[in-house]
Amino acid sequence: MARWSGTTKRLVVALLLIGAIYVVYRAGDIVRPFVWAAVLSYVLLPVVGFLERRLPMRRTLAAALVFLIATFFFLRDAPRLFDWIRRLIPSSQRAEIVPLLGEVNALLGRYVRGQLFLVLVMWTTTFIGLTILQVPFSFLLGMTTGVLEVIPIVGPITAGAIACLVALGHPAPWGMSQIVYVAVVAIMYTVLRHAEDYFVIPFVIGRIVRLHPAVVIFSLLSGGALFGLLGVFVAVPFAATLRLVLIYISAKLRDQDPFPKLEEELASVHEPVSEHPAARPVGRRAHS
Repeated sequence: MARWSGTTKRLVVALLLIGAIYVVYRAGDIVRPFVWAAVLSYVLLPVVGFLERRLPMRRTLAAALVFLIATFFFLRDAPRLFDWIRRLIPSSQRAEIVPLLGEVNALLGRYVRGQLFLVLVMWTTTFIGLTILQVPFSFLLGMTTGVLEVIPIVGPITAGAIACLVALGHPAPWGMSQIVYVAVVAIMYTVLRHAEDYFVIPFVIGRIVRLHPAVVIFSLLSGGALFGLLGVFVAVPFAATLRLVLIYISAKLRDQDPFPKLEEELASVHEPVSEHPAARPVGRRAHS
């Protein structure tokens, strides 16, 4: 394993200090005036503004459209994208960086599976709730709610609005007025959404990516405040990836092999490494 020179170590430490100072500065701005979150959340990509001007749609819908298209192409071309990034890395550094990318890839794969779990949870709970409330098409509405969970902010609001419209056009059960019926459906969606935001996501997704629930919540709030919809969408995987990179840098600064540490971080999400020593995440390289 190649060791970092003293100059490289000092440079990395200096960059980390600068980054830490910047993060503390930005975090202070976030914690104190959170009322500015709504303003900062609309500082999105220029293409979102272009779509807003050119097409008859709200800014949030334009942002959602951009992110869905980008996500589709990223998932479709992920292997080619990874190979392209690998070729950009100098051959002298490839033996170090490529395994790190593999570790990050394994972590992000677990994050995606966690998102699919959230979709299933919202699909099931919404289906049960709508069935109890005798809302028609409860299975289809539950499925729609689960799928729309992948779109931060806009998706859940849209799913709730669709369910309320369906309830509005259906006779209310148990002698309730139509307004009360729709209000009950809206309250059910609100309760489920808050339960997911404050319990399921921090504890389930946080455990998958090895982040404390408080860190997950803060990452989501900070991402939304700084970068709007895009920030919420990438906050948790970005924070988890940053954690792996910092583990790698810390090991290199101490002249240790970083990859067993990263492997332990990933494997301990589901089971102790000692019980399954043969387990290897994607991108693991052999060490002599």
